[in-house]
Amino acid sequence: MSILKLVQVTKEFSLGERKVVALQAVDFELGAQEMVALLGPSGSGKTTLLTIAGALQRPTSGTVEIDGTQIEKMNESQLAVVRREKVAFIFQSYNLLAALTALENVQYMLELKGYRGRHARERAKGLLDMLSLGHRANELPKRLSGGEQQRVAVARAFASDAKLILADEPTANLDYERATELVNLLKALSRDLAIPVLMVTHDYRSAGHADRLFWLEGGAMRPVAAEQVARMAPPVMVRPEGVA
Repeated sequence: MSILKLVQVTKEFSLGERKVVALQAVDFELGAQEMVALLGPSGSGKTTLLTIAGALQRPTSGTVEIDGTQIEKMNESQLAVVRREKVAFIFQSYNLLAALTALENVQYMLELKGYRGRHARERAKGLLDMLSLGHRANELPKRLSGGEQQRVAVARAFASDAKLILADEPTANLDYERATELVNLLKALSRDLAIPVLMVTHDYRSAGHADRLFWLEGGAMRPVAAEQVARMAPPVMVRPEGVA
């Protein structure tokens, strides 16, 4: 079953008298147990596609369906319900609550969804355990590494009971090893919890670990192979021996 379905989606913007086509007749489907990476140069329309997929803006034309619900003609209050109940976001800046521990950050999301007391705490702990963070559950975000903070953000997103997770450059602040680890975790959670993930990224190497890859440029979207993406990646910078 497709959780996200875009059919002939076009998005146009007006810059003065000039019309800019950000997306052009995009067709795309995302299944319930897959993790897809979307790549492309800056300004290619990746973020525009993500915001349309997340019910944050409407397409100029075409249809958008999330979990069987067609959303492009909904009013703002209806879209707000879709965003609250069906979509979760992961950002590169983590957006954790600084005064709450890792466990409390995840538990807070569960409580917003109606979980209470011991049930919320145990479910939050279980998600952190799945992400190898159980031993860091009682730490504040400032005491966690960037990779650990991002995994807490991932746990919080999957705790939301969303039908679709949209990740905007989630590996941007991570080195290659941690970025690859995060992509593999997203893929495993997507498969195990049957919640699909669409990730926008510039990280060509770690993106190659996703189930499928797409390239967006000039408003047009097409599938690409991991081998093609790997050839686009810049060389890895190796620190010379003896340099701190």
